[in-house]
Amino acid sequence: MIQKFRLLASIISGICLSLPTASAQKNFESGFIITKTSDTLIGFIDNRQWVSAPKIVEFRTSKNGPSTGYSPLDIRGFGVEASWYAAKIVVLDKSPHEIDKLPDDNKPQFDADTLFLPALVLGKANLYTTEDENGKRHFFIEKDTAPLTELIYRLYSARDAANNRVVGKNERYKAQLDYYLGDCPAAAAIAGSTRYEETPLVKIFQQYNDCFSQHPNFIRKKDVYTRQFSILAGVSTFSMDFHSDESALDKADFNTSVNFSAGIGLNLVIPRTQGKWAIYNTLITRRYKIEARFTETQTGPFITTNHTVTFSLNHLLLSNLARYQFKAGRLESFLYSGVTTGYGFGAGQNDHREIYFDNDFSIEDRRALDQIRTFELAATLGAGISYHRISLEGRWTRSDGISAYASLRSPTSVFYVWVGYRLK
Repeated sequence: MIQKFRLLASIISGICLSLPTASAQKNFESGFIITKTSDTLIGFIDNRQWVSAPKIVEFRTSKNGPSTGYSPLDIRGFGVEASWYAAKIVVLDKSPHEIDKLPDDNKPQFDADTLFLPALVLGKANLYTTEDENGKRHFFIEKDTAPLTELIYRLYSARDAANNRVVGKNERYKAQLDYYLGDCPAAAAIAGSTRYEETPLVKIFQQYNDCFSQHPNFIRKKDVYTRQFSILAGVSTFSMDFHSDESALDKADFNTSVNFSAGIGLNLVIPRTQGKWAIYNTLITRRYKIEARFTETQTGPFITTNHTVTFSLNHLLLSNLARYQFKAGRLESFLYSGVTTGYGFGAGQNDHREIYFDNDFSIEDRRALDQIRTFELAATLGAGISYHRISLEGRWTRSDGISAYASLRSPTSVFYVWVGYRLK
């Protein structure tokens, strides 16, 4: 039974590892490009769900036709998945933003580039954004005939009155907002308190465009996590060993406990990762009962003790996992790793002893361990496959077990196989 169980887990992992090439496939979705002559060409865009503004986009007029790569110098922009990317020549402030790399001056360090900038708001005043190769977020304003301008916010290294090193802030963007949006009282009133973040910046641009009865003709939807709930049911195999130079439990060879296991899962797909990365959380129940028989012999006087040791425990287990998933047609495979925390209840234990001393014989029952640790922290690895709403998943966890004593280790290994049903 146990060998078949582990073989199934190996098969699941093998299927997952055989499909990663699917993740490198193109992702052409319905979209359009705007040519230099303002013509609109309908077709398909290789949608990479960019975090950083792309420099090249692939376009084809039919789903399976040949594709052509366009740069910002070739077209005016493109649209895909309810997003608009405008071809722009930009001047970026490439100043470091990591605390340990901050320069001593507060002057921006500009660098020019050509990009397809993602639009956040389009109207009388436009707001664009991108993220550079160092993970620094940039925002740009465009209004009327004024050129595209970056809203400047940067950190730098400074000294306070006591000559201690502190982080200084160049918040020029607030003055820029007041200058460009100052002809709208509502926007001017909050320019000085607006944070350099997407949500508050989108808000002030919306207010500005509303000021002139010109509701923005485009507002990009805020990125949200896609939630996928599932129900899991299957079996678990639990094994535990004891290792010690001082305890008789070191001689025990416990059986593997096979039990029903069930729970719920919540998979949060991270936006702009093409559905490949997710935060996977599960809450499951598990029970085990293990038993071992062994003999302990003592000389001087000669005493033989036959032990029958049992442990049982119920667990409620919360797993927090990073999950990578990829599709090949309608078949999806996934791999994950993370940590599992467990809270035990209903603990049971017994050490049944049959003691032989010369011609005497006695029986006694006592606790196998004076103290049992019911909290568990386990390393977790898993893999699975799904088709439509049905999934098959295998998982392995490794923890330090129930022993609360430094001189007695009790590592545990648990294998799970579940069938899942996705609710949403």
